[in-house]
Amino acid sequence: MKALVVGGGIAGLATSLSLAKEGWNVTVLEQGENFREIGAGIQISPNGTKILEYLSVMPDLEPSLFEPLNLELRYGVSGKSIFKVPLKNYASQRWGGRYVHIHRYDLLKGLLSAVKRNPKIELKTKSKVIGYIDKVSSVELTLESGLRFSADLIVGADGIKSIIRSQMLGDKPPKFTGNIAWRALLPLNLLKENTPPPSACVWVGDGRHAVTTRIRSGKVVNFVGIVKKAEWTEESWVTKGDKDMALNDFSGWNEVVREIIEKSKDIYIWGLFERSGLAEQTESSIALVGDAAHPMLPSMAQGSVQALEDAVILSRCLNAQEDVRGAIKSFYSARRKRVSDIQERSKSNLKLFHSKLDYKGIFKYRALTLAARISPALIHSRQDSIYSYNSMHSSI
Repeated sequence: MKALVVGGGIAGLATSLSLAKEGWNVTVLEQGENFREIGAGIQISPNGTKILEYLSVMPDLEPSLFEPLNLELRYGVSGKSIFKVPLKNYASQRWGGRYVHIHRYDLLKGLLSAVKRNPKIELKTKSKVIGYIDKVSSVELTLESGLRFSADLIVGADGIKSIIRSQMLGDKPPKFTGNIAWRALLPLNLLKENTPPPSACVWVGDGRHAVTTRIRSGKVVNFVGIVKKAEWTEESWVTKGDKDMALNDFSGWNEVVREIIEKSKDIYIWGLFERSGLAEQTESSIALVGDAAHPMLPSMAQGSVQALEDAVILSRCLNAQEDVRGAIKSFYSARRKRVSDIQERSKSNLKLFHSKLDYKGIFKYRALTLAARISPALIHSRQDSIYSYNSMHSSI
């Protein structure tokens, strides 16, 4: 059986590796000429690291990983702790996998190394797909160059602006969430006494929040700041922002946050847009995975991890039955509720992190402080259904 995977990002490479493990011959079509260092730090929770172990990618990633000591929530202005609960070592004991931070490009490189070692996978760059034809007995992709490729299966892993999704479901414009995001990276040694904690740390405030993590073996600080805005039009990871504007958005905030912004060489800005979740699909031999299927807000740090889950569940469904169309229907059925629930939790987290610090907001946070003091497990239990999930053994 042969598969064509559109997109050489995290979702596409993970899907190609998972399909190859099930015996498929895979061609990955990437529109870029090469794999550039784009994006920033991401968090991979235990439900994701278990998959990276399964795909034999973790050894390639070890030199660049950072395992945060704790999960923390702090007030953005004062820096005062709301709660701090353990992650390192604890994550493996509770959820069966490590919790790690990594640069998106380092993860991509690790996946790419595994792909290049696999004889069942062919990688083609400079291959921009412009559409597909479903011939029932097979499917065909057309490239901008005029070349055509046929296979038994097409996987659309081409991101939030997916060509495959647009042809399948129509080109529906995304809805602006009313939030923009700032992101920056800088070497840890540029920060003196205002060093962010070696944790997955969320800083909360009225209408804005920030997340600080460490990547590249802890030597680089990753910053993401999300702020309410009335309107925005740009949805791009590579739009450079104005540092003074970012500092204004976090005016009066703790010096740890402000110094990261001040000392960063570059800061980037993008609008957060919302798209519909995993919709009902007509019968076809074309599957959508990752952001092409279910884009997510960053407030649960699950976007990349859910793409990894898609990769394994799709491959298992295809292995479980010979009919490709039936397998894809099973895949969507297996994934729809889970990804929809996580999308909704991401929205809820965003609202929580942006709570006004009036008596209602303070009450919410003090309840979390009390829960963490009584038992850290009360905080961790909120993530059990997500982090304990094992894609290799879940029901499909």
